[in-house]
Amino acid sequence: MMTTAEGHGDENYTLRTARQLLENGLRGSAELMAHALLSRLSRKLDANVRIQAESFLLFGDCLFENREFSRALKYYEKSLQASRHYSRSLKIRPSELEIRVSEKYARCILQSKRDASESSRYERAKEVLEAVPESHRTVSFLSFLASVYEHNGYKRGAIDCYRQIIKKEPCAIEAYTALLDYEIPLAEVSGLIPKDPGHGFSWVRSYINAHYSSFKGDLQGAIVQYKQLDKSTFVAPFNIPVLLNMADCNMRNGNTVSAYLLYTQIQKTDPDVIDQMDRFIGLIKSQGKVMLVNLHANSLYNTCEERPEAWVAMGRYCEMKGDKEKALTFAEKAISLNKMHVEAYYLKASILESLQRFADAIIVYRQALQYTKEFVAFQGLIDCYLNLDKIKEALVQAKSILSYMPNSPQAITLVGKVLSHLPDQKKQALAAFRRALEMDPKCVEAVLAIVATYIVDKRYEESIDLLESHIENAHTDVAHTRLAELHAVVGNYARSMKHYNTALSINPDFEKAKEGILRIEMMISGGEAQE
Repeated sequence: MMTTAEGHGDENYTLRTARQLLENGLRGSAELMAHALLSRLSRKLDANVRIQAESFLLFGDCLFENREFSRALKYYEKSLQASRHYSRSLKIRPSELEIRVSEKYARCILQSKRDASESSRYERAKEVLEAVPESHRTVSFLSFLASVYEHNGYKRGAIDCYRQIIKKEPCAIEAYTALLDYEIPLAEVSGLIPKDPGHGFSWVRSYINAHYSSFKGDLQGAIVQYKQLDKSTFVAPFNIPVLLNMADCNMRNGNTVSAYLLYTQIQKTDPDVIDQMDRFIGLIKSQGKVMLVNLHANSLYNTCEERPEAWVAMGRYCEMKGDKEKALTFAEKAISLNKMHVEAYYLKASILESLQRFADAIIVYRQALQYTKEFVAFQGLIDCYLNLDKIKEALVQAKSILSYMPNSPQAITLVGKVLSHLPDQKKQALAAFRRALEMDPKCVEAVLAIVATYIVDKRYEESIDLLESHIENAHTDVAHTRLAELHAVVGNYARSMKHYNTALSINPDFEKAKEGILRIEMMISGGEAQE
């Protein structure tokens, strides 16, 4: 007759074997063994409570792996009850087993459709996770809890989690940057970095300084810091996370050529990178390269259709083809995959704007601003308000962005743009544009804003002089095209053609430059230019 100890030994062996099968990808075999073990345990009056908890957990994991989330939930619930009983028997609360089960149970709650409402699922998951005392939470557990808090809009809870993560893992860059994004002062976040120089934490400080500069709109400063970090710490031109940050900063700063080159370099280094590739495809779209957008979008979709970037990319292609309804559907799909993916909101909002649905676009930009304080979100929101002649609301948002980015030339330019819509604020608007240009001679937005102000007053020669003096720094297709247009207005067709051609050398598919050349050719040949 088998003794209790022998029985438990046999059950432990079965449990270990089944777990190994699951880890090796043999889910069916693991499920078969786990079910047999549960059947055996159900007939025993003296079943070991730990083995019961582990067996329920294992069977739940098999079902989770097979995406049978509702079934898995029932076994995770049983495992959690058994693991809590096990914790009480050891006079430990909670045991390591209970913590593991709690996390897996919460993850399954989010996947299951047992609760129709997404918000109720997240609330249930939060309750399960919060039952585990703070002192027993692992880094993985805290990261998951932080994401649940963020989804529920519980800012304070997420901040507490990130602080605890840093205490346990001082190199957790995601935690530092999350705290900065939640507007915790840089000095306070920097104070969380260990001061022991022997452990090499200096790169952490450099990285979060660069991120802070980016967050506050000092994009040129951030680019310099990321470059230095790349050279001094990672000894590479090929550190992809750093290159992605540099590309993002360049793009947001209007340096589209540099951004394009960096994204291209990233793709050459690793063609399967997914992060930010929807943003790169948006940049390609702005150049009018339909076939290239289609190629990259399909490649991204084939790489990982479970990521929101793939659906945003497909949406950008549909937008170019004029299928805006389909593009909106893809944007919604991207948001459903990750509600914090701001590029999906930008896609949705830009389509709504193109449909003249500015009130709807405002709602979407406001949703994006829950997850980011990027300039483009504020810019889109303000443009929508201006299109609806809601100047007061636009001014409130302009002041808001200035509070986030007091040293950002782009933010100051945006404030000036709003002021220019007020009859008695024209001088203040021009002063804001000039201040932005003094801060950053490469700020294309400021140069073009001043030029637009001059054009209203028909100060064409001054506009030309200003653009000519900054064109080396404002070396973009848009700036060269505007300069070409101004030269055409004053009859200087040769210089106009030169700048149109320069614009096309930067962006061969820029339609405004192509149309401009056709107009100049008609003027020179004596024909009538079409408006």
